[in-house]
Amino acid sequence: MENSNIIFAIGNFILLFLTWWVYYSQWRVMKQQLEMMAQQLKMMAQQLEKTQDQIKNDHERSRREETLRIMRFWSERVESQPPSISKIARIFRKLDKVELMKFAKGFAFDLPESEIEIIKSCFPVHENVSFVSENSKCTIDEQKAIFLRRHLLFYLNICEVVAAAWYDQIADRNLLEREFAFAIDSNKDLVIIFNEAIGLYPATMQFIQRPKQSKPMIPTGV
Repeated sequence: MENSNIIFAIGNFILLFLTWWVYYSQWRVMKQQLEMMAQQLKMMAQQLEKTQDQIKNDHERSRREETLRIMRFWSERVESQPPSISKIARIFRKLDKVELMKFAKGFAFDLPESEIEIIKSCFPVHENVSFVSENSKCTIDEQKAIFLRRHLLFYLNICEVVAAAWYDQIADRNLLEREFAFAIDSNKDLVIIFNEAIGLYPATMQFIQRPKQSKPMIPTGV
């Protein structure tokens, strides 16, 4: 009887050992598989990170290239105009809000007589344009106002193109702010009045209302 118990105990021990060995072997295989999967996942994560970095770098490079194209666009459109459109914009920035709103809507308005020579240069030479002067002011009739308005709208439309590229992050925002903040911010009052009058400059409005950086900008010529 005692021998039977010993044999039974040994048999149980062997069965338990074999069961443990099977589970241990399976655990080792699973552990190796998990380690291999973890290594593969790590390699995939590294590859994904490299791909993301490459995509990001390519995107940033394309945005810098787009910024340069916008700068060329600005130079070709603004600086090539005779006389410089930016000079005309500086004149209209001096108008009070009432006269500026008249101008924005295409109505007759009054302009300081001291600015009239630059205004004359906007018109074709053969037209021999004249203005009525009184009390150091010249009245710009409606026909001439519409002509001048078209010139200024051309300039503000170019500002809107730059601001739209900034707003939609098509180009590098920091570069656009550095190069164009001075030019666009200088025309803040014009943009507000024209946007109020005709509602054409939503992106420029966003640009001039952006949080200003403490570091001074290096302006593109205006």
